[in-house]
Amino acid sequence: MLPLMLLSGGLAALDLVDFSKEEWFSRGPLEDISVKKSAQEFGESALVQTGMKSPWPSYYLVPENAWDLSGFGEISFPVKNLDREPMMLYCKVVSASATGARKSSTFITLVEGERQERIHIPLIPLQATGTLKASDFFGMRGLPFFGADGLYPEKIEKIVLFVFKPSRVHRFAVGLLQASGEPALSRLPKDPFPFIDRFGQFRHKEWPGKIGASGEYAARRQLEDADLKSHPAPGDWDRFGGDGKGPRLAATGAFRVEKVGGKWLFVDPDGGAFFSHGLNCVGYQDPVGLAGRETWFQSLPPDSGATGVFYSDLPPWIAPANPFYGKTNRVFNFFQFNLSEKYGPRWEASFEETTRRRLPSWGLNTVGNWSLTALSRGATTPYTATTYSMGPAISARGLRFPDPFDPGFREKTIERIRGEVGPVADDPWCLGVFVDNERPWGDELGLALAVLASPPSQAAKIALRRKLMGRDAAIEGLNRRWGSAYPSWEAFLESTNAAPEAAKSDLTNFYRDLAEAYFSTIKAVLKEVAPKRLYLGCRFSTSNPLVAAAAGKSCDVVSFNIYSRSPTYMNRALAEVGDRPVIIGEFHFGALDRGLFHGGLVPVKDQAERAVAYELYVADCLRHPQIVGCHYFQYTDQPAVGRVHDGENYQIGFIDIADQPYPELVAASRKMGAALYRLPRQ
Repeated sequence: MLPLMLLSGGLAALDLVDFSKEEWFSRGPLEDISVKKSAQEFGESALVQTGMKSPWPSYYLVPENAWDLSGFGEISFPVKNLDREPMMLYCKVVSASATGARKSSTFITLVEGERQERIHIPLIPLQATGTLKASDFFGMRGLPFFGADGLYPEKIEKIVLFVFKPSRVHRFAVGLLQASGEPALSRLPKDPFPFIDRFGQFRHKEWPGKIGASGEYAARRQLEDADLKSHPAPGDWDRFGGDGKGPRLAATGAFRVEKVGGKWLFVDPDGGAFFSHGLNCVGYQDPVGLAGRETWFQSLPPDSGATGVFYSDLPPWIAPANPFYGKTNRVFNFFQFNLSEKYGPRWEASFEETTRRRLPSWGLNTVGNWSLTALSRGATTPYTATTYSMGPAISARGLRFPDPFDPGFREKTIERIRGEVGPVADDPWCLGVFVDNERPWGDELGLALAVLASPPSQAAKIALRRKLMGRDAAIEGLNRRWGSAYPSWEAFLESTNAAPEAAKSDLTNFYRDLAEAYFSTIKAVLKEVAPKRLYLGCRFSTSNPLVAAAAGKSCDVVSFNIYSRSPTYMNRALAEVGDRPVIIGEFHFGALDRGLFHGGLVPVKDQAERAVAYELYVADCLRHPQIVGCHYFQYTDQPAVGRVHDGENYQIGFIDIADQPYPELVAASRKMGAALYRLPRQ
């Protein structure tokens, strides 16, 4: 019988894995990992060290008999990174039943030496009753009643701690693992459908800030108006949101970057040091699909008259894999409907005006990617512009990537940049321009292998042949070095065979050429259209040393989207760009305590923990010598039943679907906004 203990608040916790007992160091298998007992951390703990042979060094925690955790809502444990470098630790909970195994995974990012007193892994049932099934819901990533990765909590068979493809040895300490909290479905509603109310909120749960009737909006507007008046922008900001009290740098009338005292900085048009504390998607929430979901919604307004404007047709670019593809379907925008209920007939103008007031009050000085164009017209807050490279693509080996060696790449890209960036080319409020987002760069061979597998007309393949011929004028020279058997250089172009191992060095060098051609061409056309605007890079989600170095050569600022507890998790990648400034294009945190079903890419326990995580992340950015800004993704929560094109339904917003700000996150943002130029930078 495992021991129960009472936590503050009266909830019982169940001890699952107690490292004071030797059994937990021998019962489960170890895969390329070593474990020993220690009393140095968390009382009794396990000290774990990974190897580097397995792609998944894993520590299995297996009970004698499966745990029945149907009376609990989560598994939690303390953990500490014992290294001087960041690490990512994964936790997988595995359950089983007669119908098969189920698993739920989460990842934990830990900066060097970081200690987390409690990591929380939710226990969300796969099936709530004999009739309600996860398959009853579609077009959404997190499901009501089930969750995205549902389990059978009554039969938890193991917990696995592991790292993925480590490039070095990792060391960490783990303390007592417990089950605690109320189960996610302690009381399933008798009639689950409909589960979305007229405002787009989950019907079967209450939380602070939930809107109950349209009549509540007037009072909420008054309260927020008073709050915004009592919280003006930080008093030490200049008109651009830069450091108005610090030393003045050279004023050029445009944003630029400069390294001062070992720290990279934006410099605003008036010469103030500037840290870009921003927010993405400042605008309207995405619509939701309706077809096949008629029983989900408590009430939808008429698809005609005054409320007909909140309906539209399914976007034409929806992919065939989308559950709404090919259906006669209308979509509905709950957020815009709620804005009309809150602000009346002039809801668009009122919402934009409220947003303009919110940003500086919340300590935010930048409107980030994918935001309302209206906010950049006559701007009073700096903003970023967004565009994309265009032209013929490299399409092979499952990759699709623009071919920078094709003349059409430059022609099509400059055409698009003229259309989308040209209008702001001379606007001093434009911080800079992002070009592309999260391109699939792969490893240091991926794109070059795709080029090798491309048809003979591919411009990049012709460029690869030209480079190889520069070293081996005769094909026999290449064949000797590669161990290949091409009869001619023309045959090389025609071939789509896999590359031999000996080709790795040549292909790696060509990958570098391709990456440098991509960035340098974009920079050239951007500066031709808008010479005063900064090139902010392509918003890496992943990178490798070759592409990072190529970005550092051409970009004014290199951008990374880093979803973790701290941007320092990517320190190695940031260093690979060289001595260049970096901006974080996206980060976020989400929780499940306010009626949504998915906590996003970096889930936390609740709104209080979300606020703390935000403060720590921004503080780490402010202290980092390369980082000149960070932009949170995003302004609004995503729809509870998923945005129509990909089903994301993350609780990640500064405001909810009823335009109600999350006070905890707003307070954290205000705190960091006031500290932008006063927090010690090193």
